[in-house]
Amino acid sequence: MKTILLSTAAIAMFTAAPAMAQSWPAPEYYGSLGYSHMEADGADVELGAITGRSAPS
Repeated sequence: MKTILLSTAAIAMFTAAPAMAQSWPAPEYYGSLGYSHMEADGADVELGAITGRSAPS
């Protein structure tokens, strides 16, 4: 009985996901954030940078 209930719930979840994904509008902008860090062995150098990018879709 448990396996039938779990199977039914799993099938319902996977069949509802594509219909739900179609109802969201496409974003007008997208972007990304990142952090880079670099160290040199044997030298007293450490570099770090924060980057951000955005663009209209």
